[in-house]
Amino acid sequence: MEHQSRRRPVRPTELADANRPEVRVGANQNFYDGQTNKSGSLLCKRSLEDVFKFHPEHNHWHLIGVNGFDVRQALDDGSGGNWNTTQIIGSLKESFCLIDFVKMDDDQLAAFGITLPRREYFDCFGVHGVSTGWVDYYNHATHGQYVDITGAPEGIYYLTLTANPNKAFIEKNYENNRSWVSFRLKYNNENNAIVTVLYDSLQQVGEGLRPPSKTNR
Repeated sequence: MEHQSRRRPVRPTELADANRPEVRVGANQNFYDGQTNKSGSLLCKRSLEDVFKFHPEHNHWHLIGVNGFDVRQALDDGSGGNWNTTQIIGSLKESFCLIDFVKMDDDQLAAFGITLPRREYFDCFGVHGVSTGWVDYYNHATHGQYVDITGAPEGIYYLTLTANPNKAFIEKNYENNRSWVSFRLKYNNENNAIVTVLYDSLQQVGEGLRPPSKTNR
């Protein structure tokens, strides 16, 4: 999403027996005129009740529509961002909440003209969100972060990411939310998949951000 001077925290209102799927969870996207929800005044809010989904296997609520991941077959050599716009090979992404997990690096902060505020949102209880200059980061091994492409034939593909794909969250600009990485898929003699990364949108066309470092807090 676009980095703005105002934070956009999500405020879930815990209800009685909220772990039961028949109980609806209340949540809002809040806009403040200060650096934090504590220092600023609330300007407006938007209901986010429709973006929460109960997962019985985890026994908690998930936040849907934060990011959309698709794998699409390439129509070029993987360098130009030209892919099949109608056929999706695989798609899945789950989120639980939004927190300040790692900060953008110094070059990225300078490019956006951002003065990094202190880390504000630490956990998924009460008020949570993503501060200006911070990134919520999910390790690839976390459950629900995979895209299943079982049975896909050998070839060149694009893994595409669209932040806020359903426009569930209010933004000033929805046109800067896409990034991609291309890869070649092959199989060895034992039918094990071999993936070779080719190009990414940041290097090719300047779309997206460098992956954050785990130690960059």
